[in-house]
Amino acid sequence: MRNIYLFILLILSNSLSLAAGFDCDLSDDLTPIEEIICSDPQLNEADEKMSQAYFILLRKLMDRDTKKLLIKDQREWLAKRNTELSTCSQPNCEIQFYNLRVNLLDPLADIDCKVFEDVANEQVIEKTNSKSVDINCQKSATEIICTNRLLRHMDGKVIELYTPFKKELNKDHTAWLTLRDEKIKSCDFACIWQFYKERIEFLIHYSFDESYDESYIEILEK
Repeated sequence: MRNIYLFILLILSNSLSLAAGFDCDLSDDLTPIEEIICSDPQLNEADEKMSQAYFILLRKLMDRDTKKLLIKDQREWLAKRNTELSTCSQPNCEIQFYNLRVNLLDPLADIDCKVFEDVANEQVIEKTNSKSVDINCQKSATEIICTNRLLRHMDGKVIELYTPFKKELNKDHTAWLTLRDEKIKSCDFACIWQFYKERIEFLIHYSFDESYDESYIEILEK
């Protein structure tokens, strides 16, 4: 399976600079949405960037369940994209829609988990020596994040987007981190993934419109 992802990634990397995530030369087999993308150079390029970011991130995920979650989420996004491109009426809304996804999938996003490597190694030894010890319940939220590549990716992206606005969003972000830690301890993975997605979308919008933070914490707590 990993070789398949690498093969797809190689095809994408060798494509033209303005090439969508599918073959625009197959005009007879294109869907109406694909025809819209292929006819617009900006959308064409945006679709390529999105597709490359998706496959690079997917290749980095080793856990099967995590891969399944990202694949499912991508399929849902593509369905939403088809609706969005068909109904979009605001200037550049199609490009903005793509930019949100590219930012979310950014394969360079990550956090430095080196400080937790020694702790993790000690936990493996302890678990080996004493099966009665429940190691997972003793982990901090950050340690849990560090054990999952997709969570590390999402947390790193949040940090990257938050840092330029840390002064004005300090109180807001502190409240969000408290909620994050609670969800990581109590939610299933799909729930945590959605929680991160909402935060990233908020931070992206905030970077363009600093009034976007009104009632954000109230919404999260509902």
